[in-house]
Amino acid sequence: LGVGELPQGFQLQEESGTLPDSNRDKNDAINIDTNGRNVAPPAVTTATEFAQWQETKAQADKAFKGKDWHTASSLYSKALGEMGELTATLNRATLLSNRALVKAKLDDWKGSLEDSTMATQVEASWSKGWIR
Repeated sequence: LGVGELPQGFQLQEESGTLPDSNRDKNDAINIDTNGRNVAPPAVTTATEFAQWQETKAQADKAFKGKDWHTASSLYSKALGEMGELTATLNRATLLSNRALVKAKLDDWKGSLEDSTMATQVEASWSKGWIR
């Protein structure tokens, strides 16, 4: 792609003639955090997929609270895989940061550093990524 060119099939909002959420399915999940950032998946993700992702994350959080580090690590990895690259940046950074903390609890310092580094690359302004 040249400078200023968009991939085939993409248009600028002004060119498309549609509003940003005009083609969003009414069943798609929309979540805004306290800082006004969109923490929901993009419109291409269905509400069912997002609900499954939320359930996996909740299970991972429960395993973390129960100090079941291996299960927590596995579930955070599963949640990252379920949403792949489509995960909103704050969600992705949160999962990576949480998994980094779990890896530190398991004395996997290299893995912890890798995950926390990725978390800061995904969402540089989110302070938790830098702390872990």
